[in-house]
Amino acid sequence: MTKLPNLFRSEDDVRAARYYYERFLTRLFVVKRYKRMIETCREIHRYARRISITEERGESQNAGVFTYWFDLQANNLLHDFDSAWRALRAWEKAVMHKPLNLKTYRWKPTDFTQLIYYYAPLLYLRGNYQLGRKLLEAALRMASIQPGWSYEMLAHIHKTDRPSTIYDVSLFAFYSALELDLTEWPLWKKFVDDLHPKLLRISRISRIDLKEDAGLLAPLREAINNERRARLFSGTTHGLKDLTDSPSQVRKRQAGVQKKIQELDTDPRLSDIERKIQSMFLELAKLPPPGRRQSK
Repeated sequence: MTKLPNLFRSEDDVRAARYYYERFLTRLFVVKRYKRMIETCREIHRYARRISITEERGESQNAGVFTYWFDLQANNLLHDFDSAWRALRAWEKAVMHKPLNLKTYRWKPTDFTQLIYYYAPLLYLRGNYQLGRKLLEAALRMASIQPGWSYEMLAHIHKTDRPSTIYDVSLFAFYSALELDLTEWPLWKKFVDDLHPKLLRISRISRIDLKEDAGLLAPLREAINNERRARLFSGTTHGLKDLTDSPSQVRKRQAGVQKKIQELDTDPRLSDIERKIQSMFLELAKLPPPGRRQSK
């Protein structure tokens, strides 16, 4: 194993060190070197043991706290959900300075991302369906105060009933595991009422029928995904507007974004950063470059 360089040379280097470590970990993620990601996170923690950084809210945190998310993601894709859970709880202790009682803690809007992407999905994958459902529903209640929330949250409400990673978990999976119907969800009717009429026209499903039959969510999502694939080509999205704006408006917006991405890709400053990263992390020379597909 190649030894990781210690970039935490002084307090002045902390933010720069984090930036370069994150770039390296991201590269490992892209080329699916998940075990090396976990090893790297442990090495960074050893280097950052006595170094702290002040975050935007004025809170002092260990300089290596950012690695918990990479650790979690790597273990998730290795299907080691117990280790992913330990990484999440370690992050929690590092940031909150104490372990939370997940059953009684009063979640705030600032907890939304952690709830919907990490706590709830990992609870499902570790078989704790009741608590996971409670936390996911708490996150969806936070989202439901915004207009258009049904579309933005659709993937968190319905996906497969057999998730294999945190990216696959939805409210539907919890309800299926608990032998419940999604129409029993307290926000079900509010969710259906918030769906934009264009989404229902695309799928040829009526609002009345959907309220009565949650099974229609599958063809609804399929129709929406098919329309998105037909309209989007830049690798980016503008949310609901991608489906409610005219095809010509979407095409123009996508072309503009694609042009900006191409300009960024050819920015000489990126080449300078890439050369610096290559000189810091020599093992990158043995990895496939960004953007190259690996053969199976």
